[in-house]
Formats: sequence, C-alpha cells, structure tokens
Amino acid sequence: MDFSTVGFVVRLQDGQRTVRPAAALFLDRLARQRSMDDLVQCFPLQPLAVEAPLSDFHAFHGVM
Repeated sequence: MDFSTVGFVVRLQDGQRTVRPAAALFLDRLARQRSMDDLVQCFPLQPLAVEAPLSDFHAFHGVM
C-alpha cells in the first residue's frame, strides 16, 4: 500500500465511507482527462492566494 495517498483518499470519503459530492466531481473530471497538462481543472475548488504587507497581518492580530 502506498501510504502517501492515504490522506488524499480519506478526504474523498465521508464518515460512512461514501464519496463526498466534491470528490465525486473531482473523480468525474479526472476520468475525462486525456493528458497530464490540464489536471488542475479536475479540482472543483481552486486555491486562493492572498497578498498583503506583513504589517497588516500584525495590526489585525494585535502582534507587535
């Protein structure tokens, strides 16, 4: 067994070991891929990136 994928598989299932809706969408998109070039399109939720000065973070969290 390849244990590097265990965490990923766990995120695909809910507590009853059924496939979560977002995971079903991912697996459906994955099955339709014909090349490795567009795998990012398989993920239903795209990551967000935030950019701000560190001083804003410190001010928000009350850190000196």
